[in-house]
Amino acid sequence: MIFRATERGQPGGPWIVGLFFGLMMLAPPATAQDWFTAEACAVPKAVIDPAVLSPAGEADLARRAASMPNAQGRLWRITTPDGQVSHLWGTMHSSDRAVLDLPGPVRQLIETASVVAIESDPTPDTRAAAATLNRWDGFWKDSDAAWDARADFDPEVLGWITARVTDLGYDPWVIGQMTDAGLASLLLGDPCEDFAGRVVPYQDNYIVTLAHLAGVATTGLEPPLPILRDLNRPDMAETARVMVQNYGAYLGPWEGPSARASYIALYLQGRVGEMMVWSDDFAADVYGAEKAARFADILDAYLLDGRNRRFVMNAKPLIAAGGAFLAVGTFHLPGDEGMVNLLRKAGYSVERVPVPGEVMAPEAQVSPKAD
Repeated sequence: MIFRATERGQPGGPWIVGLFFGLMMLAPPATAQDWFTAEACAVPKAVIDPAVLSPAGEADLARRAASMPNAQGRLWRITTPDGQVSHLWGTMHSSDRAVLDLPGPVRQLIETASVVAIESDPTPDTRAAAATLNRWDGFWKDSDAAWDARADFDPEVLGWITARVTDLGYDPWVIGQMTDAGLASLLLGDPCEDFAGRVVPYQDNYIVTLAHLAGVATTGLEPPLPILRDLNRPDMAETARVMVQNYGAYLGPWEGPSARASYIALYLQGRVGEMMVWSDDFAADVYGAEKAARFADILDAYLLDGRNRRFVMNAKPLIAAGGAFLAVGTFHLPGDEGMVNLLRKAGYSVERVPVPGEVMAPEAQVSPKAD
């Protein structure tokens, strides 16, 4: 998650980071996003900084998240009608040390699972699958497709997107030849992960690594590169366009380690609903509440609701066999169409398992002991 350099909920004037897209052919590329430095991305200790999120701000987040079903908790026990037990874990797509320092009960569940399933397994089991991962089909437009200036984008956000693409090693003009799905796939990555050197994994891939070391099979709950596959469909054109604009808004200046530390602290405390509410606030700072809410509705219908249904459908055989450990982004857990609710609707008993460091909630009635 990326944070803007304004107080939560306050209008601000983010720094101009580069020349707008229409001027690119007349001037040098946009300036890189200098606020995403290794120092700014480092989190010495994951604690909530009252200068970033005041007690009143925390209370407001809690109030707004209170109506969200299953808004607290990262680990959930799934029990089938015939007594088979599996677990669901909410990840954070980050390589921060605090995020990778998984609670002991969670590590035990991974290492003793019958199978570990993440959103999309990055370890292909055939040459054809490996080729698919390497080709990135759908990233570039067809050779005869029109160049896209993305003139409908907010100019400042387009400047941030251009700077991000430049930081990743592309010439800025090639944005016009990328599909919206391709550009969205780039922007989903946290710029702070650039400093992991493609060596330190984010938590989802770390879970795959732990499973591999323990000799546990891994799989995915959806095929590889789902964004490219799904968002290049004609019926998903609006969703792809909105995703680029929405994630582009998170590329603006932010408050550095204190904001990142506060956000990670919410995650470690299991305050998932509050993370979601806070995340929405940053998009609203850029686009205004009405436009940001429209973007959120469009994206949630695909990124969360639609994919949650796909995850649950593909998880059913694993759950039926028992012993599965399912690990998906933590935002997939809460809500009426969240995985916890969908699994309950499918006939399973799903109970929260609190882990060390989390905030307790009334529904937390299960011992943290791993099965």
